[in-house]
Amino acid sequence: MRKCLLKKLQQRQENRHGIKDGHMLKLATSPELEAQAVSDSLCSTDREDLRKSLEHLSQLSKDSTFASEFIRLAGIEQLIGMVEKAADVTPLLGHALTAFQELMEHSIVSWDTLTQPFVNKLLSYINDRDLQEQTLVAKSLNVLESVTLNSTNLYKVVADGVKIDNLVRHISSHHQDTQENAIGLINSVLLKAPPKKAKMLTSGSTAKSIREALRLSVLGRSSTVRKEMKHELYVFQVLVINQLQQRAVMKFDTENKEDMQSLQLLPRTCFPDVDSGSSAQPVKQSHWKRLGFASEKPWTDFNETPPGVLALDTMVYFAKQHGEMCAKWVSENLSRGEYQCPFARASISLTKMLCEILKVGEPPSETSQDYMPVFYACDNAFMDIFCVCINLMTKTWREMRATAKDLDRVMTIVRRQITGAMSDSPSTLEQFRTVCYGLTYQKITDIIDSEKKIIEDSTSRAPPVVRLREQIRPQIVELVEQQRQSYLVEGTHFPTYSATAKRLKGVFWYCRLSPNKKVLHYGEADENSRPSIEALQSKIPIAEVKQLVFGKDCPHMKRTKGLIGGAATPYDVAFSLIIDEERHLNFVAPDERTYSIWTDGLRVLLGHQMQDRLAQEEIDTLLNMEMKLHLLDVENAPIPDREPPIPPDPPNFNFAYNYE
Repeated sequence: MRKCLLKKLQQRQENRHGIKDGHMLKLATSPELEAQAVSDSLCSTDREDLRKSLEHLSQLSKDSTFASEFIRLAGIEQLIGMVEKAADVTPLLGHALTAFQELMEHSIVSWDTLTQPFVNKLLSYINDRDLQEQTLVAKSLNVLESVTLNSTNLYKVVADGVKIDNLVRHISSHHQDTQENAIGLINSVLLKAPPKKAKMLTSGSTAKSIREALRLSVLGRSSTVRKEMKHELYVFQVLVINQLQQRAVMKFDTENKEDMQSLQLLPRTCFPDVDSGSSAQPVKQSHWKRLGFASEKPWTDFNETPPGVLALDTMVYFAKQHGEMCAKWVSENLSRGEYQCPFARASISLTKMLCEILKVGEPPSETSQDYMPVFYACDNAFMDIFCVCINLMTKTWREMRATAKDLDRVMTIVRRQITGAMSDSPSTLEQFRTVCYGLTYQKITDIIDSEKKIIEDSTSRAPPVVRLREQIRPQIVELVEQQRQSYLVEGTHFPTYSATAKRLKGVFWYCRLSPNKKVLHYGEADENSRPSIEALQSKIPIAEVKQLVFGKDCPHMKRTKGLIGGAATPYDVAFSLIIDEERHLNFVAPDERTYSIWTDGLRVLLGHQMQDRLAQEEIDTLLNMEMKLHLLDVENAPIPDREPPIPPDPPNFNFAYNYE
């Protein structure tokens, strides 16, 4: 019986538990009979009947139950024999390989059981320049890829038999399946290749021809690339870049003459006073220091792995390919005094960062599609990207006005610039440079601030955080209230006005709250003195104050009729304490801040809430700081919408802890 689903699956005793209520079932031929019928039909001499049988087999082979029965009847051997004995190339072979691939995907039969003649036959198809049957070529490439990845015995047969120039030709074809399977076969050979062969395939003219074919025929022909091809492009990129790992994990060896000569090249390129014609002449210690090496023995700077001696390679590449630019880079930084960027330390840190960003040494992911188009536009992508980024780094260094101790801080910004540019998928090195330079220090800072604000806003809206904020707020309000009252206890000088509303120059009166916060003491005072409570003759008990009024409602503001000393009345800093109709204490604060603190302090003394804007700003600032301190322990951790449930009580409490 079969379920009527998207994929028709044979239902038997072993998998009947997969049938659910509501599934539609229909009677069909049993897998044994179906497999036998298909096996018999493959012996037909009529090409049309054989084509229909192979197409039918390709569909049935997706079902594991049918596949196991067909394989039991030696179906795999039957298909292999069909391919090996084929005298001419026909579309039937493509159908046969499709069915073969589907059957092998079930992992019922080991790939090591395949015969060498079968593999050689497939190799002949992909190496035949006159073969026009693209479906057969694509299927042959696909099967050979699987053989390479899954067979230890036949890998060498495939690796030796495949011709890279033919695979490049297939990548350049217009058949997308052929293109994908060709780069897939290259990737599979690289994955299993010994180091020497892998290096040969990923460097020099071989790698360049593969990269050029992919750039022109895949990336250049269409604006959209299929998901499968994106993955293959990503895998090839990773495998090529991973060839740098050997140098990245290698420490500097003073016995290595080639590396020693490369190291000596740096000062001879950057400093005109060093004899570039004589490698035997020792380089002065001062030159190594000016180059920015941290140690007196410069080779010890390459002992950290990664980046190891790969950092030396990047510096030498920059010096060789861009000699004048390298010398200018060093000389300009040396002229900045304390703001100079040390070339050696910056290069080593940058190389290490690029290893991390490009994940040098990490195996390719099975699902990732994160390829970089710029990789396919460069002959030496890692080194060329380094040359762009080392110039970007000195630009950012200037913008930040950094010193040597700020290296880590600069590297954080440069990392954001590089990753930001790469996320834009530039297709050429020039585009990568333009995007990098466009991400200035100010733009990166704005992006970081924006991201922090989004995270903080998202976190602050979480119900547990809202409840925590509500619990903390009363403590913060009380703290600000105490500060207001403490300010009143300290006291303030207030300007004095005459009965005719004129400001008396140099005449002040002083008002302060008693330490027990029950009485206001006031009296005339010199501007530079801070009189004690005993020196202030007048006082008003807080308990006698009936009302606190502001602005135009103050008695002394009504009396002025809009003018004080010929200027507009400062209603916004005037307030009065009303004791009764005849008695009141009038204030004109010297500034808005004093007005804010005194009015809110008096409100608190009279049992009211603070209302001024300054008090609310201070409460919000302190509350936000307190919340950040409380949330430090859960930084970057997801905050649930609701608190976890309290577990039920245990069935009994008959337990104890033995402290012995």
